[in-house]
Amino acid sequence: MAQVVFSRVFYWRWWLFGLLIILLSLWGYIKLKNPDVLPIRTVKIIGDYNFVSRQLLIKKIMPFVHGGFFSINISEIQGAALAFPGVKEVYVKRIWPQTIIINIQPEKILGRWADHYLLTDSGNLVMIKDQKIRDQYLPLFTAPLGDELKIVNFYQQSLPLLKQLPWQVKNVMLSDGLQWSIRFNNNTIVKLGQRDVQLRLQRLVEVFPQLFANSAKRVNYIDMRYTKGMTVKWQTQQA
Repeated sequence: MAQVVFSRVFYWRWWLFGLLIILLSLWGYIKLKNPDVLPIRTVKIIGDYNFVSRQLLIKKIMPFVHGGFFSINISEIQGAALAFPGVKEVYVKRIWPQTIIINIQPEKILGRWADHYLLTDSGNLVMIKDQKIRDQYLPLFTAPLGDELKIVNFYQQSLPLLKQLPWQVKNVMLSDGLQWSIRFNNNTIVKLGQRDVQLRLQRLVEVFPQLFANSAKRVNYIDMRYTKGMTVKWQTQQA
């Protein structure tokens, strides 16, 4: 009989102990979710994102930075940052005891598109109102609206060849008739046509050292729309 009583007492003690642990855990959870406990006092914004000013970033994000270290809503902060143009990813990290770090990663920009946009490597157009920011990016892409991915694919395929030329690409153009041409920083235009554009660009790279590298004349345009040859128009020398 004594053994039975002891077992019951032991059982009830463990049950009460477990209940106490649960209640303490619940109290601790409620306490930590209180926004007045360990309030966030320092916000750091990092990353290479520069499409808008840091002042504007902080102004738009700070209304969502409320609560304590454990209660702050990370998803709201990420959503506010992702609303900015050209933002690809946002990471928010808590640093004990009162700091959060917001890491903003931009989309990769290939160049400008028309008057008010930048073109990303995924074919997205990002509207940037600040002309000073837009002008930092080259080349300028000119193409019918809806052909963004054609521009992206062509430019990315052509880059290894274009990097072998001493001229810098200023403008990549795709006409309504799907004719490709490239304007360089010396205003020379290379006409590549509609077909076999990579083969034609490769041919230009191969003959460039012999025909253009040491020439004192300036080239107006190079027409590569031939099976094996090309046409070159030299600029007229001004007196």
